Formats: sequence, structure tokens, C-alpha cells
Amino acid sequence: MAIQGSRRVQVRFGLSALLIAASIVLVALAHTLVPDGAVQVHNFFQHLYFLPLIVAGIRHGWQGAVWASLLAGSLQVLYLVRIWDAQPYLAHDQLLEFPMFCLAGVVSGLLSEQERRQRKNLESTKARLEAVLDELSKSVESVKRSARLSAAGQLAAGLAHEIRNPLASLTGAAGLMKRGHVSEEQMGEC
Repeated sequence: MAIQGSRRVQVRFGLSALLIAASIVLVALAHTLVPDGAVQVHNFFQHLYFLPLIVAGIRHGWQGAVWASLLAGSLQVLYLVRIWDAQPYLAHDQLLEFPMFCLAGVVSGLLSEQERRQRKNLESTKARLEAVLDELSKSVESVKRSARLSAAGQLAAGLAHEIRNPLASLTGAAGLMKRGHVSEEQMGEC
């Protein structure tokens, strides 16, 4: 059962990585196919790199963001080499902007990993607290049971005392009568 779950996670992990890589390739392809004069469209596609880099960081941690950044960066270099001579201002702008996108992906990966660690710690703490609560509930039940038994014991001791006192009087009177050390007057009383 655990092997199947692990296998499912690996498949999802691989599928996620494949989708991220495909989206980076699609953005790079669209970015490259746009005519050189459409600066706003190039800027739009340049900023679209944010999405797969952030998703890579969230889904695969900072290492995933680094790999996605390397893929996007290598595809970006191909585009920048093509436009370097024709539009140097755009190439410089996009060259300087791109590391910020990569940094955003890495930071999102670091934050995502920190959140996962905190969630794991909280789940572990929750499990320990549930175990302590269960043990505490059992202890409370044991204490209640002990208190009930103690109360029953005290009641029995009180009843025994209350029954023993009249019985002791009766036994003493019967003993006096049996030995015959009682006067007629005391005999009626006994």
C-alpha cells in the first residue's frame, strides 16, 4: 500500500515537472516567434516566465526552481542572442530582468519547503498531543474508578461500623444473660 502511494507521488512529481518544463518551452517558443518590433508582447512573454518558475518553486522546492531557471535561462539566451544586435536595449533589459524571475522562483521554493517542514512538525505535534490526550483520558477514567471504589469502601466501612455497634451491644447482653450474672430487672432490659 505504501509502495503504491509512493509510486503515485513519483508519477505526480514527474508529471508536474514535465508540465513546468513544457510551459517554459511554450513561453520561450512564443517569445521567440513574436516579431522583433512588438516590444510590449515581448515584455508580456518575458513576464510569463514568472509563472512556471514560481510553480516549480512551490511544487519542487528551491532545487526545482533552480532547474526550471536553468531551462528557462538557456532558452532565454537563444532569444537574446537573436535580438542582441537589432534591439540591444530590449536585450539588456530582459537580460537584467530575468535573474529576478529566477530569484522569485527560488524564494518561493524556500518558502514552500519551510511551510512543508512546519506542516510536518505540526502533524507530528498533533499526533503526540492526541496520544497524550488519550493517555490522560485513560488516567482520568482510572482516577474516577478509584474514587468510586474508595467511596464504596468508605460506605461499606461506615455500614459495618453502624451494624457492629448494635451487634456488640446485643452480644454483650446475650453473654450476660447466658452467664447468669444479671438481676431480674436487668434481664428484662437485656
